[in-house]
Amino acid sequence: MCRATTIPMTLLLILALALPPWPCALASDGKPLIVPIIKDESTSLYTIPLKDGHRPLVLDLAGPLVWSTCESTHPTFDLYQRECMEARRHTSPKCWMYSGHAMPESFGSNKCVAHPNNPVSGRCAAGELTSTQLSANATDGKAPLYSVSFSAIASCAPDSLLAMLPAGAAGVAGLSRSELALPAQVALTQKVAKKFLLCLSGSEGVAIFGGGAIASAWRPCVGLGNLAPEPTIPLQRNFGISEGHFIKAKGISVNGEPMLLNVSEFVIELSTTTPYTALRPDLYGSFVQAYDRATAAYPRIMPPVPPFDICYDKRKMYSTRVGYPMPEFKLALEGGSNWTMFSTNLLVELDAQTACLAFVEMKQKTAGGPAPGMVMGGHQMEGNPLVFDLERGMLGWGGQLMWLRTSCENFNSIGSNGRIFGFGNKKSNCMPKMRRPGADRSKCGRVHPYVTVHFEYPGCDDGSLSSLLPPGVREEDLSPAQRYALAKIDVDAHPVLQLGITVSGSGGRLPVLPGPWGPAETVWQVGFHDDDAGQGVSLRAFAAALFGFGVVAAVNLGRVTWVAFGGLYHFGFLLKILSFGRPLPDTKEEFLVMLAAYLGRTVFDARYIATKLPICSDTSSDLTAMAELLDAPAVEGAGGLWQAGEKSLAACQVFVRTKGLFFAWHGVGMHAGRIHGLH
Repeated sequence: MCRATTIPMTLLLILALALPPWPCALASDGKPLIVPIIKDESTSLYTIPLKDGHRPLVLDLAGPLVWSTCESTHPTFDLYQRECMEARRHTSPKCWMYSGHAMPESFGSNKCVAHPNNPVSGRCAAGELTSTQLSANATDGKAPLYSVSFSAIASCAPDSLLAMLPAGAAGVAGLSRSELALPAQVALTQKVAKKFLLCLSGSEGVAIFGGGAIASAWRPCVGLGNLAPEPTIPLQRNFGISEGHFIKAKGISVNGEPMLLNVSEFVIELSTTTPYTALRPDLYGSFVQAYDRATAAYPRIMPPVPPFDICYDKRKMYSTRVGYPMPEFKLALEGGSNWTMFSTNLLVELDAQTACLAFVEMKQKTAGGPAPGMVMGGHQMEGNPLVFDLERGMLGWGGQLMWLRTSCENFNSIGSNGRIFGFGNKKSNCMPKMRRPGADRSKCGRVHPYVTVHFEYPGCDDGSLSSLLPPGVREEDLSPAQRYALAKIDVDAHPVLQLGITVSGSGGRLPVLPGPWGPAETVWQVGFHDDDAGQGVSLRAFAAALFGFGVVAAVNLGRVTWVAFGGLYHFGFLLKILSFGRPLPDTKEEFLVMLAAYLGRTVFDARYIATKLPICSDTSSDLTAMAELLDAPAVEGAGGLWQAGEKSLAACQVFVRTKGLFFAWHGVGMHAGRIHGLH
């Protein structure tokens, strides 16, 4: 639940910078651990925020170790300890020297040296085996319960080994069957099953280590039970020299037609470090020909965009809630199961015009010898819950969640308990302290790039114009120009009382900060006063802070996404603050230009979007009703009433869940800049 407290105005600096989670240590009681999975846009790699609570580790299904950069002083292991022997047993052949022994760095020392490998660059290095602290949330499958800190064995690595990994990543979390991979270490320290679930997403997904159920309650009107699939697909062991996870396939069909293959079966490697599925050349040629025939009537982009061989003009294709009507791709797996892919996993959208078949030909240098027939890439696994039962050697595949009107973004990997931080309840004297020399303002929104605002002002704050209309006149009868003119009168005339600010990741992940009751998710609430009287924060000082700390800055246009529920009023008051109290522009066209100039094009009105949804009842105009319909986590205000902070959090949750439920395929970008009442 969220409760109010008073903190210094200096926390506005934290709003403008990347905010790290804050771990706390609790003893293990046999609960599985849940962590969010964040997809890095620039590298298409998946990371989890385990290391030091905020420096992420890259997920590698084939990785035998956990490795990261280390401090200059760190604990070490002796050369002949059991942990060292296990680490050395998984040394990559690239690091073998002197008859398979350690690299020269370890000669003359009794310290254990491991050899971590970068799964993207292929480089390896020597690093001392050490122990490090990791943290995650315990879960009952429905929601996070509390934070858990645990010790794990890891290899140190030089900074140079981080090349080609996401910016800010500390290293790699291996997920193989090795006893030093993350699943085995979580199982040992937490006394849980050696089992893990991955639900990858194009933005934020979820991972659960230790088994158990997982539920999503983000589908309107219909509750969902356990979505963790039962493992029924045999996992193959030790294929070639890789330590990854493999399954066998007996055949491929496109649009229900079996492909003619020159092999009776082939092996598929599952990879979180390969962005798109790669097929061995002998399989790739047959597949491309089959899919080309099945989509002969589809409009093409010529020439196709490398590295893809078939691209479509999506402007000339119609779409559904679950994507474009593409021919299905089916893998017949060992054990009798089928892995079926539809357009969500088959296509990758490159721009407003182009969507390509997201399969590539396996590079020749890895295609010979023990190369698998297919390396299943991350894009093809997104939206499909996967359970790896390492004790039984089985894989569970749950199918595309979009058919259930949910997604991997909709699992609660962070929790709903938090607090509202309020400031400005008395006249602030800390404003001169707010500037930090050398602060990196370009970091704004790097971790939490969504900013949801909600203003409270004298009168009704629900964005309704009905109180301004004469008897007999309905709001829906007004033209957009008339609606704007009335809203302008209201915004220009009324002072701002409170502002609620919720910053989050694209999946709704909130920043975690320390406080009087321990670490908790945090939302901000600001009380304002005019420059000459009252208690609270000066509008001018607050506007200067927003500009000064880069929350509103040209460098962040397009990087920060702004959200409100009822954007005409709430964005109107925000522009009033940013323009230092000036009246709003005279026309709605000028207002929209000003909005884009200050906040960019990634501005969303969740109330406008709600009116476009096939929801169960007509609740789109009411924030409380929409939050209840979408089953937003409970938010407790002072005296049981929602204030600006709670309302900004509810608006954030409504937008995130709407985006995940109804716009998982196309994205919600089609509604950017559309304001309820003006469009």
